[in-house]
Amino acid sequence: MVSVYSVFSAIVFFNLALVAVYVLMRRTRFVINYTAASLSLLTMLAILRLFVPADLTSAFVIKSTRIIPAIQRFALTELPGSRITVAALLALIWGLGVLVCLGYDLNLMIAARKAEKAFVLVRDERVERMAADLGIKCRIKVSPSIREPYSAGVIKPTIYLPYWDLNEQELRTVLSHERQHLRSRDALKKLVFLLLEALFWWNPISHIFRRELDQLLEIQCDARMTSGKSERERLQYAETLLSVMKRVSEGRKSCLCSCAITNSAEKMKQRFHIILETGNPRVKAGKSVLYIALVLVFVSSFFVIAQPYYEPPMSDMEGVYAINKNNSYILKDGNEYILYYDEEMIDILTEYEVMSSYMYSALPIVEKENLNIGD
Repeated sequence: MVSVYSVFSAIVFFNLALVAVYVLMRRTRFVINYTAASLSLLTMLAILRLFVPADLTSAFVIKSTRIIPAIQRFALTELPGSRITVAALLALIWGLGVLVCLGYDLNLMIAARKAEKAFVLVRDERVERMAADLGIKCRIKVSPSIREPYSAGVIKPTIYLPYWDLNEQELRTVLSHERQHLRSRDALKKLVFLLLEALFWWNPISHIFRRELDQLLEIQCDARMTSGKSERERLQYAETLLSVMKRVSEGRKSCLCSCAITNSAEKMKQRFHIILETGNPRVKAGKSVLYIALVLVFVSSFFVIAQPYYEPPMSDMEGVYAINKNNSYILKDGNEYILYYDEEMIDILTEYEVMSSYMYSALPIVEKENLNIGD
């Protein structure tokens, strides 16, 4: 069942998961032992939970007697001199903010596209031979105007290379690295988080995490590039990254939804540490346990939901009905909500009571035309 409260729970889980990824990303030893794959799994589960904002009928309900009811009262407060509620005003501001952010990002993408079209392209036979040797089928553009190697494009992926005098090993590593980004659909992942950042523009966690996503994707790419490699080969890979980093230390420019081979000095230091460190085989079993734990936390999030709870006044306790979904239901007749208990009408409710009450929201709602009830 999807409700306002299940959507709220999904957003909370999404943000808590992103905070966990952000914190664990700064624990280099954790990334070395459990790899970036665990953080990617947690990120994927966070997105999945956000887009599946449902709860189960058997979910454990956290009864909120103060916080959620107070938020509801504030949200349904009408603005002075109008029938517009605070909730409607906030929804309008939210929607306008999303449009502004999307417009800003679109403008940056158009500007980047124009800049790429203005590149003075040159033909590099060494790059063409190396690309053919590596089996790279996508477009490769080489230009002195390009400041650093990067890949971009969701529909038409392209690798962009500066006109540098790289040796054979460096060129092979750079092309292989960008090819790995394209294989992993990293540009698409960045686009998804760009849209999520625009959707939750008011949430600082979304802005912080989108910047951290670059490092997570680079660490994953490094892991795939050095998987099964010897210590000497990993060292050569790190030396190539360092060589590229020195060339682009001046005039670095980032593009939306693109994947560059290097990033800031601080983040590169972490990447070098992870690349050169040999993982401890004793934590191999721990990885499986961690993955299972993450999946269990994800599944359990559907079994917990916070809802408002209102204690009835003592004066109303006489003649209390034991209402539950087995003996009661709500009949929707136009704009009226009629409460039935054991096929007997006992009350007429407002839409607010139905939506905000923990007890009423758990009852099935039946449209009048789908049920014949005698007068």
